[in-house]
Amino acid sequence: MKIDIWMPIYVGDYLKDTSHLSQGQHGAYLLLLFHYWQRGEIKADIKQCYRIAKASTDEEKENTAFVIKEFFYHQEDQFRQKRIETELVKALEKKDKAVNKAQKAAEERWKK
Repeated sequence: MKIDIWMPIYVGDYLKDTSHLSQGQHGAYLLLLFHYWQRGEIKADIKQCYRIAKASTDEEKENTAFVIKEFFYHQEDQFRQKRIETELVKALEKKDKAVNKAQKAAEERWKK
């Protein structure tokens, strides 16, 4: 599910919630969030999460597992993250409104 080419990041909220993370944990978390935003999901498969987060060493895998445990919850066969879920809904609503507005404008233009 591709929403758009941009993703809202609220820097203050992000830093407030992640100030305890290491540099590697920040990287893993952001890569997982970016994947989630573009695909609309992250499968509950830790090996796939390692690939998404570019984790190959033991330390990188530990960082990835830590952020999944810290920021994601398991639902059915997915890892979900509350804020991304909220922002995806907003983005879809905004996109749908823009598409409908453009369709109506095109219809009006072609009626003339």
